[in-house]
Parts: sequence; C-alpha cells; structure tokens
Amino acid sequence: LVYQLTFLGVQWSSAMPAEGLVVGAVVYALENLTVSEGNCSKVVVRWGAKGEILELLKDAQYLVNFPETVLVSPHLAVSEDQIALEPPEFRQGQWVQLAREIQFRSKRVMRDGQPGVVRDLRVDVESVVLRLAP
Repeated sequence: LVYQLTFLGVQWSSAMPAEGLVVGAVVYALENLTVSEGNCSKVVVRWGAKGEILELLKDAQYLVNFPETVLVSPHLAVSEDQIALEPPEFRQGQWVQLAREIQFRSKRVMRDGQPGVVRDLRVDVESVVLRLAP
C-alpha cells in the first residue's frame, strides 16, 4: 500500500531532483507528514523520522520508506521540501538538558543542566518548545 500525499499551492520550477536526493539516500522528515482520513488529517510520520528514498517520482516527488510510520505500509510519496539529507538537531520526544540558565521577566529561572523533553519546533524562528522535568 502506497499513500500519495497531495500538497496544494506548491509550484515546482524543475523536474530535476535536488542534489543528493537519489534512490538509496537516507533522508529525514522536515515536518509531520499526514494523510487525509475523511474530514481530518492523521499524522503518519513524525518530523525528524529517518527514511530511505526508494523511487524518484514525477513533479519533484519521492517515494520514501519511513520504518517509523504509523501506517500499515511505511512507503509515502513526499516532496523535496519535506525531506532533508541531514537529521534535525531536535526531534519530538527527545530528552535534552539546558546548556545554560534561562531567566524570565516573571522571575522564573530554569537552571543549567535541567532536563526536559522536546515538544515542538517553531517554524518562523530557531526556537524549541520544551516541557521541563520538575
């Protein structure tokens, strides 16, 4: 079973694959990948998940095997702007430790070395949403 994902409003200037995106290349999801189920979307691959390009499709699409998928079949057709050759620095659910103390205007202080788990990444700026352990 192969799922074809459709993304509206995206225009492609070239039918040539991006450099390095070739059959057999290891890639990482740059965002949560979803499929439509009735009136809603279901996340089937979490951002940061590792996959392998199986086939080059037309219109800058790639058939990628994501073993960590929540589908019966781990094969998804994705666009080149949804995958990268390098793994993301942070993944959802990843445990991290603060590298320095952070102070807020509310007088709350998060101490250097405090553990937390990555909840999300902001799209518009390089910042991470964490849930810190007590």
